Amino acid sequence: MGQQLTLRDARDQYFETTGFTEASYKDTWLKLPIGRFNVYLPSPPSRRRCIARHDLHHVLTGYGTNWVGEFEMSAWEVGAGCGNYWFAWMINTQSVMVGAIPYWSKLLTAFSRGRRSRSLYHEPTIDNLLDRPIDELRARLELAPDDVEPTTRERVAFAVYVLTPWVLALGLGAAAIALAAKLLF
Repeated sequence: MGQQLTLRDARDQYFETTGFTEASYKDTWLKLPIGRFNVYLPSPPSRRRCIARHDLHHVLTGYGTNWVGEFEMSAWEVGAGCGNYWFAWMINTQSVMVGAIPYWSKLLTAFSRGRRSRSLYHEPTIDNLLDRPIDELRARLELAPDDVEPTTRERVAFAVYVLTPWVLALGLGAAAIALAAKLLF
């Protein structure tokens, strides 16, 4: 029987495919290609703490790094839980809010898949996992298949998760407009 692919080997293949590197985890700026342009955003320490786990989630789940894949990855991570990584919760919430508009069904499925899995955000360290076989880690995280059928409870939880921030944002916006109108008129 041949040697099984390790998480490190799979991550190295992911790096080759995406052009990312382990060194980029320390970068203080993130280059975000949007069409023909690059937008540079700060990469604070809170983001740098998350990104290695996030990339390993891509490797383990198979979600891509294009916009749809990132939206799905965010929904999966929210479903599986981001532990005490507040930056992951924040950025994933924003991503799901935006991605759910055009890709509701895909994100619902990813969220449901995450709800039935565990994430690396709950692991105290990940360096010790890199030399483990990838199939062993998928089993350890109880990674659900990618074609799960969302339950009613998962559908409701996803709708609440997506719609609550929108309602709060719209409510705060309306309150700000009302206050401004009262002060001005």
